[in-house]
Amino acid sequence: MTVRAATPEDAAAVAHVQVTSYQTAYALHFPAGYWDGVTEEEQTLDWQAWLDGHPDDVWLVATDAGAVVGYGLARVGAYHGVDGEVMALHVLPEQGNRGHGRRLLATAVHLLIGSGCRSIGLSTLVGNPVRRWYESLGGTGVATTVAAAGDGWTVREVVYTWADAAELMARLDERSSGRTSNG
Repeated sequence: MTVRAATPEDAAAVAHVQVTSYQTAYALHFPAGYWDGVTEEEQTLDWQAWLDGHPDDVWLVATDAGAVVGYGLARVGAYHGVDGEVMALHVLPEQGNRGHGRRLLATAVHLLIGSGCRSIGLSTLVGNPVRRWYESLGGTGVATTVAAAGDGWTVREVVYTWADAAELMARLDERSSGRTSNG
């Protein structure tokens, strides 16, 4: 299992992870059929264009036996009172609980710290069970955002922040060393 910088050649594999995640994990939190129109082909084109339009973003992939099984996206910039944001973190459902998400998050945080970030934030759906993991890593829920999703339906997300990115990195490192059973 490795985490590395994504390349334009990874766009189709990242799109597969993204669409699979939307149609499985996210499906429980959206109206039936909400994600049906999202295609891997469309998302592949979006990811290929992303690198051109956002060259300073941190785009990572997790691989297992050479295949992309997850991805993360982060950037330096103000976000709910912190100076770095993890914008996306997705792993194929069948690859869950194997450490890919932790490795992606740790690598993203490490790179954000290396770019001068002292604090980190991210958001996730209110009903997403991954919230327990973020809380176990010391994340503080600082806001709940609500966005229109169409047809009068809204999406609610919780924003988590870590005022000390180095402390988050230490907690992620502690988890990888096996000194704790969580995460």
